[in-house]
Amino acid sequence: VTVDSLVKVECTWWAPKHADSCNFIIQRMRVFPANIASSVASLQIGEIIDFDIPTDSVTSNNISGTDPTRRLVWLRGYNSTDTVTDCTDNSKRYGGVALLNWFMKNKACSDVLYGGAAIPNDAYVYPGVFADSLSRVM
Repeated sequence: VTVDSLVKVECTWWAPKHADSCNFIIQRMRVFPANIASSVASLQIGEIIDFDIPTDSVTSNNISGTDPTRRLVWLRGYNSTDTVTDCTDNSKRYGGVALLNWFMKNKACSDVLYGGAAIPNDAYVYPGVFADSLSRVM
């Protein structure tokens, strides 16, 4: 339930366990009024996800970006020019979040993503996640 108790959010995740297909996770997010008999006007929904791709630096020096044609926000690992031999080139490690589709009750299915962004975690995550400040970057 949201802070104002108007909306409920339910997330379900599916993750394959077989070695040849375990490199992704599917999330279903359901959003609905806390009082099922009512509706909520002027609702904006966003999701903040923080994850790191392996890097050989002390901090999470990931490279990030967006690909609107794929409805994708992506991260790439960072490989420094140090002399340490890594098990793999970290700049070849990727991760991302993409929209598959969405639908509303009594509406057609859609794959339109209204927005996606990669934001600096040192400014928004490390000091602590605050909904009122994160809503400005969505």
